[in-house]
Amino acid sequence: MGGRARLSRLATVNRGCDDGAAARGDAGNISSIAQLPRYQPARKPGVGGGGLHAGDGARRGVERRVQYLCPCRRRQGVRLYNSATRRKERFQPVGDPVRLYACGPTVYAPAHLGHAKSYVAVDVLRRWLEYRGHAVRHAQNFTDIADETAQVAVRDAVDEAELTVRYETEFLVQMDALGNLRPHVLPRASEVAEEIGVLAARLLAEGSAYESEGGIWLSVDPGQHGALLGTEISAALCEPASAVDSGPKRGPFDFMLWGPPLSGGRSWSPGGIPPGRPGWHLECTLMASRDPGLPLDIHFGGADLAYPHHESELLLADALGIWEWANTVAPGCITG
Repeated sequence: MGGRARLSRLATVNRGCDDGAAARGDAGNISSIAQLPRYQPARKPGVGGGGLHAGDGARRGVERRVQYLCPCRRRQGVRLYNSATRRKERFQPVGDPVRLYACGPTVYAPAHLGHAKSYVAVDVLRRWLEYRGHAVRHAQNFTDIADETAQVAVRDAVDEAELTVRYETEFLVQMDALGNLRPHVLPRASEVAEEIGVLAARLLAEGSAYESEGGIWLSVDPGQHGALLGTEISAALCEPASAVDSGPKRGPFDFMLWGPPLSGGRSWSPGGIPPGRPGWHLECTLMASRDPGLPLDIHFGGADLAYPHHESELLLADALGIWEWANTVAPGCITG
C-alpha cells in the first residue's frame, strides 16, 4: 500500500503551530540513546604487556577521550531502526532543515519516567544532527483534547483548558530540568480543532468515512493495516482489534476522526458535521503537516504508539492523498 512505499526509503524513528507559541514559553507523543564509543581508562605504564613507556598511558588516555567526545572519527552519521523494514539503516535526510516531529504527551496527568526516557532520546538525536552540521526544525505537540482530559476535568471540577495548561507547564519545567532543548514549536491539538473538523467532513463527503452515533469514523479494510507491525494484527495485540479505538464502528480497524461532545470537555462546530471534538490520530496528522511540514524526515514516538497511532496516521495520509508522509517513523532505537 502507499504507506509501505512512503516508509521504505529512509530510517524511521517512533514513540502532538504557531511560531508565536514557539517552545511554549507562554506555557499559557522512542528510541534509546545513541551509542557512542565507550571511554576506557588508559593502562598504567608497564601494565598489561607491551612495555609502555612513561607518558604513553596519558597520551593514549587523551586519544581515547578524543574518540569518546568526537564519535565522528569512527562513525560518519547515525543509523536508525526503521520500523517499516525492521532493520537499522543509515539516516540520510532529504535536505536542510531536517524535519523532526515527535508525538508529545497527553496532558491530563504528571509526566513519568517513560516520558523522560523518550524525550531525552529525541533530544540526543537532535543534538547529534546539529553537531553533524544539520539545521533541524523540531516540532512536538501537546495532545490537549482527549477523552482523558475531559474525564479528569470533570473529576477535578476544573476547566479542561485550565487542566491541560497546568500539565503543559509542569511538563516543560521537568524537561528543562533534564537539560532538554525545547522544540522550536509546540502545537496544541485544540489550536487545529476546526481544521480537523473540515478534514473529517471532506473524508465523509468523499466516502472514505461514515457517521455513527454523532461521530465520524474512517473505514479501514483489514488488509490495509500492518505496515509498521509487520505481522497479523491479531498476533501482535494482547486484546481483540475491535477493542482498540473502541466505539460504535462498523469494522474492527475503523477509527474515529471526529467524536461527539464530552462532559467536561470543549467542543467545536465546523460546517458540515455535528458539533464535537477531534480524534487523536487526525490531530497529529494535521499538526505535523503544518510544521515542520511534509515529508517528515523523522517521526519520533514511543514504541506503544506504533499501533494504532502511527499505523492510523499512515492510513490517513493515504486517504488524504499525501503520498510522502514520513521518511522516518519508528518505535525503535537509535543505534551505533
